[in-house]
Amino acid sequence: MMKGPSIDMIAVLFPLLIALAVLLPSVLIVLFMRRLHPGWWRITLVRSLVWSLPVLGLVCLAIGQWAPRLGYDPTQTPLAALIVLALCTQLALLVALPISGAIARHRSERRKPPRPMSARNAALEEIASTKDSPTDPSHDPGRRRFLRQSVAAAVPLVMATGTAGAVAGTMNGARVHLKPLFFRNLPNHLKGLRILHLSDLHMGTFMTLPELASTLDRARKLSPHLVLVTGDIADDLSLLPATMTMIAELNAPLGVFSCLGNHEYHAGVDRARDVLAAAPGTLLKNFGMPVRWQGGDLFLAGVDDPLGRLPQQSPRTYLRNSLDFALGRRRPYYFTILLSHRPWIFDMSAPRGVELTLAGHTHGGQIGFNGRSLLELDPRTRYPWGLYHLGNRQLYTSAGAGQWIPFRLGCPAEAPVLELWRQEKRPSRTHPVT
Repeated sequence: MMKGPSIDMIAVLFPLLIALAVLLPSVLIVLFMRRLHPGWWRITLVRSLVWSLPVLGLVCLAIGQWAPRLGYDPTQTPLAALIVLALCTQLALLVALPISGAIARHRSERRKPPRPMSARNAALEEIASTKDSPTDPSHDPGRRRFLRQSVAAAVPLVMATGTAGAVAGTMNGARVHLKPLFFRNLPNHLKGLRILHLSDLHMGTFMTLPELASTLDRARKLSPHLVLVTGDIADDLSLLPATMTMIAELNAPLGVFSCLGNHEYHAGVDRARDVLAAAPGTLLKNFGMPVRWQGGDLFLAGVDDPLGRLPQQSPRTYLRNSLDFALGRRRPYYFTILLSHRPWIFDMSAPRGVELTLAGHTHGGQIGFNGRSLLELDPRTRYPWGLYHLGNRQLYTSAGAGQWIPFRLGCPAEAPVLELWRQEKRPSRTHPVT
């Protein structure tokens, strides 16, 4: 069985990698600032802010080396969020400084001194400038210089501010919203069934128990009947029992069901399975079962993450075999919901007649626009965020209720409550629905 690095190893390596990631871009930022904006570099405040970034990396390294010896995980501190903010700010500056430098250079070249004029023309030009200068502000060289510097400075300022806002936006918890899903021939006993879909909580790294409690409090107001968790529940497995207990305290009538994600393997899959077996809820690992609701049956199935495969198996082969096991007890008349951490299993589950597949893993790229993931730009990325149709079958890929890295822009963390309804109209084939 494949095993990932332990939490202790991550706690030691994390500060070292982050310190290097902060120090190296800082060198480039200093070079860009001195070469492209020498005027800015002469300002003491600017120099102090730039040099504070590598200092922050060194502080992180020092704390990260000593905190584990005191029994404290350095990745679970406010300092970790501050480091990520510094990293994102550096990324914004690395992109913005060359752009602002090019703007400043272009505007300077447009104002090169004119060619020498004859004495008569020079005299006429001097008379004209003397007449215009009191009333025409465009002839004020100080004003032109101020405008040029303001335009150049606006680029890194806007990007850095947007980056800070993107990080701050992750601190508000997951967005809980009601999402109606329509199916042809939905059984009468499932009309109005509400399913809370939780995915990619990543408890411990940048997701705390109070933040989860806030998300669950909002979800409780929508009265879900069933809670389905599609993997990557906790990076810090010591938080896994409390996490599952809090989710179970929603008291959903049909209970809580979950599947494994790749981070369960990274954190230690044997321990994760043991904790989930003892915690409230049911782990569906290549297994399916019918549950009774309103006098009828609903079939729930879950597949393992491809990291659980044998070395000689391909991920696709393992997922296909996992799906066969998970649907082994399914009957043709069951309405079926499949839990999978990876969304591309939809290409296999839809032809098998699975009405609804739930997945996560992608985080929606954590960057989106107008309800679409940035990952949509890569045609090789399948089903990155939102609702998809394949014939009469549907997939919902969650952007995740937590984050592995606290940076989201146009793609908020979410905990959708999916509400099932019947619709006679046949949906179009293979397209995302926002």
